Amino acid sequence: MLCMYWTWLYKAVCVIIFVLYFSKISSQIVTGGNAQYGFIMPHHPEMKSLIKGHVKSFDLFLEFPTNGKQEWHYRYNFPTWGVSFYTADLANREQTGWALGVYPYFNLPLFSGKSFRIKQKVGWGVGYLTKYFHRQENHKNIIVGSAINAIVNLTTSAEIDISKKIKSRIAFSFIHFSNASYAQPNLGYNLPAASLGFLYSFGNTDTPKNADTLADFKTTFYVSSIVAGGVKEILPAGGKKYPAFVHSLDAAYRFTYKSGVALTGDLYYNTSIKERLQRDTISVTDVGIMQPGVALFYRIYFGKINMSLGMGTYIYSRLKDDGIFYHRFITRYQLNERIFLNVVLKTHFFKADFAEFGIGYHLWKK
Repeated sequence: MLCMYWTWLYKAVCVIIFVLYFSKISSQIVTGGNAQYGFIMPHHPEMKSLIKGHVKSFDLFLEFPTNGKQEWHYRYNFPTWGVSFYTADLANREQTGWALGVYPYFNLPLFSGKSFRIKQKVGWGVGYLTKYFHRQENHKNIIVGSAINAIVNLTTSAEIDISKKIKSRIAFSFIHFSNASYAQPNLGYNLPAASLGFLYSFGNTDTPKNADTLADFKTTFYVSSIVAGGVKEILPAGGKKYPAFVHSLDAAYRFTYKSGVALTGDLYYNTSIKERLQRDTISVTDVGIMQPGVALFYRIYFGKINMSLGMGTYIYSRLKDDGIFYHRFITRYQLNERIFLNVVLKTHFFKADFAEFGIGYHLWKK
């Protein structure tokens, strides 16, 4: 435990040095920290015995302004972006241990006054858990089965100016740890928390001025084809990794610069389904495990990046245990006018199915 404290102290010192160095070459950089107090949501009955108290956490961050060189900076009223280093005591040193994470994020202004602002933070990255399921050493931890996980952060905050360079921040956050069923068990951690923090700005603190005029936005309709794949594990823990694939046709309508909707037709080929059905003495062919579905999404755009959240339903599925509905959180990065990278977390409500990594192509755009 002492080693872990020294590791995070070393990271903090590195961050401070990094800040002091870049404060000389950047017009503005913000650093700060948030002390958080929350709890583990027991979204499964068997989790309750592992929860011994409240979760105490802290995050240290570096934050940078957008500079107005891209149109979306103006459209979103100059959001900030940054990198956060997160650590949490999960209040059960023997079975759940500590949660650590590092993730990039956007901080989007929802309201901006003279000395008061409300912001929405969205970020995801890599998490590490010091305690996880192990057959011999930690068999009671039925929450997560791997050390490496994804971390997702959604935070709504209120900032109040104390001085021109110092600000206080009150926030409510929701943090999620999951390995997307790469290893079992994978109930995942959901960590709501309230926090109090402070920020210090180096360099110029003035916000760039809004553009006098912005180009009129023209609505856009486009159709895309996406192929993706991933791997997953099914219970019992420590078993085989099963490949899973999906092909999607995405019809999207972007009705404002920031927002749009999309309708997708999805065809899943998840090889773990065959094993699950055979365990129930249900015979099925390779073709029979396919799951066609349709899904509806809300999509937001940040320059070359867009994010979507949606819900779908299977048109056909031999497997009934997961229900008829599925959910997808999509992040895309546009490489050029036609080609984009596609990363998706697919779930059945709060239960992760698998992570999709793929590539897409705009077939038609108008």
